Amino acid sequence: DDLFVLAENGWLTRGDPSVWFNGYLLDESRLFPGYRPGLMASFWLNARLTVLDTASIRFGNLLLHLANGFLLFFLLRNLAKGSVSRTVILATALLFLIHPLQTLPVNFLWKRSSLLETTFLLLSLFLHARERGRERYRKRAVVWQAALFSAALSVKESALLLPLLLGACDLIFFRPSVRKGSLRLFIPLVLLASAYAWFRFVHVDGWLAAHYRALPNPHKPNPATHNFTA
Repeated sequence: DDLFVLAENGWLTRGDPSVWFNGYLLDESRLFPGYRPGLMASFWLNARLTVLDTASIRFGNLLLHLANGFLLFFLLRNLAKGSVSRTVILATALLFLIHPLQTLPVNFLWKRSSLLETTFLLLSLFLHARERGRERYRKRAVVWQAALFSAALSVKESALLLPLLLGACDLIFFRPSVRKGSLRLFIPLVLLASAYAWFRFVHVDGWLAAHYRALPNPHKPNPATHNFTA
């Protein structure tokens, strides 16, 4: 994936990121079996701020991973509300950062999708925990939740699980009396999830299936750029 998504993609070094939001092509002539415009826009920004090479993209992935570690620490501290020592929370966040399983999303360049998805989901959970400490869920917080949900969906489809994560957070950490305004939050998110599921798995997949045979095989590598991920 690193090869044909990044090394051979001319759109990453010219044009603007709107091309991935307005269509379903990976570049000028190739399809990708998915719709992740936010992810591709992040690679485009990476190329604009530095250069499009292995080191700069991997460094960006590392920064995202470190940011996720900090977000996890603050989320756990907010949820614990003093019932767990800061040392335990810090140790948990550090374990998250250094666990061997984390080498894949940091080193495998295309797996930035998982890192960005984690960033948006942790931000959503942190906002959710903060709002549960108020008398009721504020409307502007619901708007922010919808924005974070949309951003997460633009980088990876599995972000559809966010409403379930928020619901699980409510069941585990908050009493029923605290869950005021739940319908105000969950109805917009469920509607957004339903609309996205139809768009991604019916409309986009249908369009890709109809055009796939008319375009070159996106998985066939170009030998000239085969050393991109070396």
